[in-house]
Amino acid sequence: MSLVSPCFEASTTERRGNLAKLQALSLDDKILYSTVKIKEFYLSQKGRVYVSFSGGKDSTVLLHLVRSIYPDVPAVYIDTGLEFPELRDHVRATEDVTWLKPDKSFRQVILECGYPVVSKQVAKVIDQAQRGLPNGLNRISFEGRYGYERYAYLKDAPFRVSDKCCDMMKKKPARAYYRETGRCPYLGMHADESALRRDIWEREGENIETTKIPSSSPLSIWTDDDVWEYIHRYGLTYPSVYDEGYPRTGCVFCMFGITVDRFRFVRLKNTHPRLHEYCMRPIEKGGLGMKEVLEYMGIPTGCDQTLMSDYEEVD
Repeated sequence: MSLVSPCFEASTTERRGNLAKLQALSLDDKILYSTVKIKEFYLSQKGRVYVSFSGGKDSTVLLHLVRSIYPDVPAVYIDTGLEFPELRDHVRATEDVTWLKPDKSFRQVILECGYPVVSKQVAKVIDQAQRGLPNGLNRISFEGRYGYERYAYLKDAPFRVSDKCCDMMKKKPARAYYRETGRCPYLGMHADESALRRDIWEREGENIETTKIPSSSPLSIWTDDDVWEYIHRYGLTYPSVYDEGYPRTGCVFCMFGITVDRFRFVRLKNTHPRLHEYCMRPIEKGGLGMKEVLEYMGIPTGCDQTLMSDYEEVD
């Protein structure tokens, strides 16, 4: 018998179009909802679980909520070298965190595979098109939900595009941890973060046990406002980088979402100039060569911004 109240149960059909209703629940109701999902997953995995802890606000809330129920659940941080220094400091200050590292740096990944741009789906299609594969070539020839004609220009870019970065730098170490420990992750993802995540949530719900490595996303129906309300209610610490204008704190040099957050690297120039200089520096001079990529895409690089007032005018 399910641990959850029938009002929180939903089939795939019922979940479709129902996200807004669930997001409208009070924070207290969402805590109850997430607590049920956390317990169901813990029991189904016989306690062999961990919290995937990035150091960001969502995983900070998730870790606090999980440990309020099961205090001994470990946290796992994957040190890709791409995180803001404020996040790393926050992770260091958190108890019982296991640090993992990928076997390649981001620079090695982009040299071997290509740059992560626009989104994982778009990058995969452009990579296929650049390699002359029929699927990629076909999908850049039309628009619509499954077409990417607007990004067809990237096929002939003077740089390679790839979706492999996250898999090599995050998922590969996580898979190794699973093989070593048998533990499955709690993830701090929201269903409304992307069309792909919403589709997965509508199809599978919070607890996914049909994949090779089961996972749980107990905060799927939460919004950013819920996360901040929880943080302030319980007096949780969080990385100060959020107070510098960053709504998200993923990998510093990632260009997924850049067509929406167009001034991300202008902001980086003002808040973290040394990181900005490194990522814009040409590959042949030891940098990441991202200035060329962004300029080709028509995205502001921040290289010509020298004052905060310049940034404010652009933004």
